Amino acid sequence: MGADILDGKKKPADMPIQTAKDLKASINKKNADTLGVKIPDDLMKSAEIIQ
Repeated sequence: MGADILDGKKKPADMPIQTAKDLKASINKKNADTLGVKIPDDLMKSAEIIQ
């Protein structure tokens, strides 16, 4: 789709809109801790934690 817009074959307004149905956050806990990023508890409970 993006290539068609860049090539001038289609206009962005003519492209269909899609939304994600299932979203899941993934958090790299080790990197967040290294960077000093505090992840809210409610997000930690619902996210996939990557060590």
